Amino acid sequence: MMQDSVLLKRLMEHVPLSVFFKDTESRFISINKNCAIKFGLENPEEAIGKTDFDFFDDDHAMPAFEDEALILRNGKTIIDKEEKEVFGDEKKTVRWSQTSKF
Repeated sequence: MMQDSVLLKRLMEHVPLSVFFKDTESRFISINKNCAIKFGLENPEEAIGKTDFDFFDDDHAMPAFEDEALILRNGKTIIDKEEKEVFGDEKKTVRWSQTSKF
């Protein structure tokens, strides 16, 4: 078990993707450095306890929340969904991403 957590931590540190874990209320419990950079954070710990609504415009945050609620209800994964991410910053920065959720 201990080895698994070390391997997961190393994977999150080195994978060139945004990786995150959330609780059943869609609050971030862990994000990697790439995800922190995407969110404009200096430290991944700053995201803990926050939700997509803290980083994105409602136009992105609400569908993402609904996807996660659906996954919790039916257990089905979402693979390679193209998403338009609209950030909640003053510029309303837009990025396109390919997302998998399970």
